[in-house]
Amino acid sequence: MIFNLVKNETDLRELHKLTESFFAQLDSVVSFDEIIFPEWYEAVFGRTGLGAKLEELFEVYKKLPEQQQRKVITAIQETNKVSDLCENNFGLKAVCLEKFPEEFQLPLKELFIYLWENALPFHKFQAHFSTGLNNYIDEFIARNGHIEVCPFCALESFYNFSGQSRIEIDHWLCKKQYPHLAVNFDNLVPIGHYCNPSPVKGDKDVLASLNKHQRAYYPYCKHDGISVVFNFLNEPTLTNEIKKGDWELVIKPNNPKDKDLVESWKNIFNIQQRYEGVISDNVFKLWESKFIKRFPEPANNLVVFRSNLLKFKETFDRKEQPLTLMYWAFLDYLIERASERYLEGLRCNFERLAESGKKLEGSH
Repeated sequence: MIFNLVKNETDLRELHKLTESFFAQLDSVVSFDEIIFPEWYEAVFGRTGLGAKLEELFEVYKKLPEQQQRKVITAIQETNKVSDLCENNFGLKAVCLEKFPEEFQLPLKELFIYLWENALPFHKFQAHFSTGLNNYIDEFIARNGHIEVCPFCALESFYNFSGQSRIEIDHWLCKKQYPHLAVNFDNLVPIGHYCNPSPVKGDKDVLASLNKHQRAYYPYCKHDGISVVFNFLNEPTLTNEIKKGDWELVIKPNNPKDKDLVESWKNIFNIQQRYEGVISDNVFKLWESKFIKRFPEPANNLVVFRSNLLKFKETFDRKEQPLTLMYWAFLDYLIERASERYLEGLRCNFERLAESGKKLEGSH
């Protein structure tokens, strides 16, 4: 909900297209040898274990009752329509692994885990299409304005440097429950290191909120963004400690029609808890030292002090610097809503700190 993300196309999608073609042919052929694969398939995967995985699933499928066969194909096809599922379109239902016929579950899972872990990174596959997962991530970053922060939380850096492990790629409908989407690039998105595992996104079912919301958040959905608003309910003094009940952080959609998307996003990524943690553990503790580095000479009145606060806010960039949204929210309060009494106390404190610093320098 921080950015409107753009999906980048990649030839790596050909692996998922291979599976789509495979399932589309199952009812029209009698034997596995009749399946028609892409012309590049034999040269790339001919001597790998992929053929055996596909054939095993084929044989299990053919032993299912005809009515179950139709349900299986429909379930796989509909569950791969990730955007429509999140948008709650057309009455589609996602079918997780445990809802498939019991004998079909293991070969289905093993096929798609093999595709993700072995086939997708296979050197011949990547060489044939002159691309790989690192290319996919680099193109994603470039197409989305060269973002340098995680696009889902904006709390951590987002760099894909050579010589280190690549940025993680998340399965939006998680691989554990929906392995049959493992190589569907409509279901794959680069993600920050801390957003991907539990207790943040982990194996959460992003569609779970559809019971109470019209839509679930999808990385490539269109929206009008969010506002992060900080308020002191009890303005502190220089002598009292800031307590949790003294302030609030309100995260809300810029457009009311996006309310269900924002609530879904907040739930998936533990946004409220994490953002409040940044305010209490970082902003409150560090903003003054950061401000003094930027403005070592104290302001002599509130007009100048407010101007300096505004200039300080402008040094933060939400696409380049982690934690920017929280600093913006706090500084907006100081600039726009803080009482003159509180601001004057801050200004005088900065003045005293600057004077103490000068005395300390003069003593050396």
